[in-house]
Amino acid sequence: MALFSFLFGSEKNESVFLIDTHELKEAVTQHNVQLIDIRTPNEFSSGHIENAVNVDFFNQNNFTATFTKLDKKKPLYILSLIHISEPTR
Repeated sequence: MALFSFLFGSEKNESVFLIDTHELKEAVTQHNVQLIDIRTPNEFSSGHIENAVNVDFFNQNNFTATFTKLDKKKPLYILSLIHISEPTR
């Protein structure tokens, strides 16, 4: 959640919430939304959602500049990959 604090401030924001892949698919197919994929360019090139824009979180100058230019009136979906591996036995 540190990413959301960075983007939207430390105050609780009722407009920010986590969704699952089914909810994302529905939003993308039924609404005009902004899709920002914050993975690295290598991760993005290995596969991404159609119409998603890659904005590497680790390139802070570009990241900040891109987020200041987004349409504040359109829903924004931030995509990332969280890899959870099974513990080794």
